[in-house]
Amino acid sequence: MVKDGPVGATALPRTGAGVFVPALPAPVREPVGAGDAFAAGFLAGLLRGLDLPACLRLGHLTAVPALAAAGDTAPPPDPGWTARALALTDAQWAALVPADLAGARSGQPEGGRTVQNAAGSGHGGGSRG
Repeated sequence: MVKDGPVGATALPRTGAGVFVPALPAPVREPVGAGDAFAAGFLAGLLRGLDLPACLRLGHLTAVPALAAAGDTAPPPDPGWTARALALTDAQWAALVPADLAGARSGQPEGGRTVQNAAGSGHGGGSRG
């Protein structure tokens, strides 16, 4: 997997072409821990048997609450919120603002000092890792 800051992330399978999923815009309170959250979401998707695009999306969705949290940890995204986002078409995903997935709970995107994308870069906001 290659994370490209606020642009998105690419999964590189052993065979075939890489799979790119754009990052989500996210309010950033604290970027520390967001890269780990992204990796946890991506790996959780692999363990669930999801395809690579869904794994990358789950990584982005898991990073968003971590970016919005005041510390270096955040609760996982709401399962209903996550299911709605994973079901979006590519065009809907590209236009998504996380707050559009109503039903957010504590740790979901709201507030924050700047808007960055969930893949982040470790340079001025976003996730690192």
